[in-house]
Amino acid sequence: MGKVAKNLAVAFQKVGLTVQIYVRNLSPEYILFANQSALSIQHLADIDSNADLYLICVSDAGIAQVGQQLLHLNLPKQCIIAHTAGGQNIEKLSKIIDNYGVFYPLQTFSEGRMVDFNQLAFCINASNPSTIDSLCELAQQISNPENVHIINEEQRAKLHVAAVFVNNFSNYLFALAQQFCQAESVDFNLLLPLMRETVDKIHANPQNISCLQTGAALRGDYTTIAKHSELLEKYPNWLQVYQLLTEQILAFYQK
Repeated sequence: MGKVAKNLAVAFQKVGLTVQIYVRNLSPEYILFANQSALSIQHLADIDSNADLYLICVSDAGIAQVGQQLLHLNLPKQCIIAHTAGGQNIEKLSKIIDNYGVFYPLQTFSEGRMVDFNQLAFCINASNPSTIDSLCELAQQISNPENVHIINEEQRAKLHVAAVFVNNFSNYLFALAQQFCQAESVDFNLLLPLMRETVDKIHANPQNISCLQTGAALRGDYTTIAKHSELLEKYPNWLQVYQLLTEQILAFYQK
């Protein structure tokens, strides 16, 4: 079952909303979850055709396909269809129904972890004001009202790019550090307090993150940079990443 769908289903049910879930590729893990937490729909034709809202929680490439399948279900004209993708335009749903939109929880979702929706932003947009209001009201039922934002298509696309930097790229760098530590027989766990402090400092001063930068590249310490590069010589791909980021920091701070 999709990670976003699973998290949303649990959140909806906690506030007493009835949830039906259709997943194309059923697995034993999904069936267990569905039996415990939601109404399992194994065939799209069995879905409730009188629902108020249909959320499409699939990969970006599958949104249009699922939307077209919904088109053949004779859904009520007043219902809403929305997708949960950060990087996809709502116009993908425009040919299906009048009331369409996006219900985007700006968070990373992973197997085995349930997110706290009170701690994330919801980005909402839709084809008309009444649909925007409905999606905002839904988000406010599972999150704090101050976390619900009406975000236009251009803004959401840019936020999605920024999310790649703060989550996908940073996690990749953490993974590289872990692999380097494993390869060199040093304890990666010793870095965990440093990682926490990095994020804590950003929380404490979110308006001026650039002033929080530390390290050899910030100082223009070419001796230390050379030593690091020497240690990475036997890992050419990691060395390339190190050199690129070092060059960018040097240029950013004009060292």
